[in-house]
Amino acid sequence: LSSLFSLLSSLFPSAMGNSSSSNLNLSNPKNRLLEDHHHHDKLKSLTPRNQNNNSNTSRISFLRSPLPWLFIFLIFLPLLLISTTGGGARKPCGPSSTYRHLSLVDETNSSSAVKDPEEEQNDDSPPRVPSLHPRRPRMFNTTLDHVVFGIAASSVLWETRKEYIKSWWRPNKTRGVVWIDKRVRTYRNEALPEIRISQDTSRFRYTHPVGDRSAVRISRVVTETLRLGKKGVRWFVMGDDDTVFVVDNVVNVLSKYDHTQFYYVGSSSEAHVQNIFFSYSMAFGGGGFAISY
Repeated sequence: LSSLFSLLSSLFPSAMGNSSSSNLNLSNPKNRLLEDHHHHDKLKSLTPRNQNNNSNTSRISFLRSPLPWLFIFLIFLPLLLISTTGGGARKPCGPSSTYRHLSLVDETNSSSAVKDPEEEQNDDSPPRVPSLHPRRPRMFNTTLDHVVFGIAASSVLWETRKEYIKSWWRPNKTRGVVWIDKRVRTYRNEALPEIRISQDTSRFRYTHPVGDRSAVRISRVVTETLRLGKKGVRWFVMGDDDTVFVVDNVVNVLSKYDHTQFYYVGSSSEAHVQNIFFSYSMAFGGGGFAISY
């Protein structure tokens, strides 16, 4: 309290000086009695008119004192802050407010530039704001008829692996060929694609010390499928006999790309060593890959 009183006395020395002097005078009982007696005599001598004048003077002196105004300001300051901030509750910004915020940012950034008179006349027009939503990818209306599957199979595992092909193949809808190394037994009305024998690859040199020579035949599946000369082909999709394609997803993905451009769509290998050798930039046949045409 003493520190608060000293602070107020330093801010308002005149008001604090009067109050302190009155307190000192009244602290003495003798002075208090003299003051009361003097005040009582003064009240007797006052007329009603003088009383009114004195009351008006006291009111004016009260209004001129800075202390009441200071307390009023401190009382109304929190109310003013609450009203300007909306009660402390922040409403979520909608899309229109986001656009308005972007337009304000654009106007602030361009405020330093000098505007032409014609531009100042057209300030009422709404500013162009770039869209916050990403553009939808362009679709090229690719359908299942534009896709041809080339499937590499082995005669040794054919009786087991053909069941994988039956799970996703759609007779009379999907187009494709199974390329196999030897002739296998077939049954009528099986839900399987056309089966063809791969060309002889014995004339090709194979010098890899670890791999299998069948990789030469498998790598030629796309070439042999292309040489069939099928009409209306946009994409050649290569896969193994144990690869299960989700046909609708394949078509949807390929529809995002322009088949007239050079595209090689696929996924990296599951083997980390293979990805290191090929810098993660080669699609492997285990999950299938597509080549534009």
